[in-house]
Amino acid sequence: MTIEISAFELQAVIGILPHERESAQRLIISATIDYEYRSGKFVDYAAVCALIEHELVIGRFELIETALETIIPKLFALSETISAVRLGIEKPAALKSARAKVSLSLAAL
Repeated sequence: MTIEISAFELQAVIGILPHERESAQRLIISATIDYEYRSGKFVDYAAVCALIEHELVIGRFELIETALETIIPKLFALSETISAVRLGIEKPAALKSARAKVSLSLAAL
């Protein structure tokens, strides 16, 4: 099975520029989670969104890369049935003429 989360919008402090450290900015999150569905064993997509939002808000990350490396292992911890995670974080206001997104894919060990 695969859970796909797209266009998940939230506000968080993230970035290294002085103005990015002053206040939260809009982020758009995407996630794809592959897992093995078993009776009674599933991945709760609401819990996925809650974890991502919590980590981004409290993390106040300077780099998107650090946020991804921090959050993905915590997503794996939600269920032993998760086999792969792809997480993307987009900062739509970072550039005037384009949309910047950084993503990371990891498979379970």
